[in-house]
Amino acid sequence: MDARKTAKEYYDYLAIEKGRSPKTVVQYNSYLSYFFDSADITQIDGITIDKIKWFRRRLVEDKKSTKTQNYYLIALRGLLKFCAINDIKAIQYEKIELVTQKDEKPMDLPTIADLKKLTDSFKAPREKAIIEMLFSTGMRIAELMALDADINLKEEITVRGKGGRNRIVFLSEAARASTCVYRGARRTGALFLNKHGNRLSHRTVQRLIKDQA
Repeated sequence: MDARKTAKEYYDYLAIEKGRSPKTVVQYNSYLSYFFDSADITQIDGITIDKIKWFRRRLVEDKKSTKTQNYYLIALRGLLKFCAINDIKAIQYEKIELVTQKDEKPMDLPTIADLKKLTDSFKAPREKAIIEMLFSTGMRIAELMALDADINLKEEITVRGKGGRNRIVFLSEAARASTCVYRGARRTGALFLNKHGNRLSHRTVQRLIKDQA
């Protein structure tokens, strides 16, 4: 099976079936094209463990960061998984292991007490609602700022995430209560407003959190 033809079908699968953004598809195309060119791959069954090992050495020689190396390997694994799904003869995608990031330091995660101390430090209704919503749902700031005032503040809500895909997040009682207090009877426009009555910006929220932390 022609490698580039199969890759083209894979890109269509990513865009149509998986809902990946055009930018992501272009990136995967870039990663796989570089692999095909570097390792002289023309057929899918020409992708062997030895070829992959050689390519990994090439990435190191090219001084690609660990994170970037994994981007290439993830794209290749995705292609091989696509082959497995469609009964195209290829090596097992599970055989490709990602590069271990040895230099990564363990994350210093805040405790529940730390989070409560931070949320309690916000007194203004808008700021308290923002911080409670962020910690309760795990939403990105951009996702939170995109919410409108007519949203139904129940235990779970649907937000439009990265790549335009919808996902469900869960609200704590504290998040619902503080947001209801801030919103009041308003049901039009953006949920979170600036002093001019316009939708609050991502940068403003970042500054609010930074100033309070």
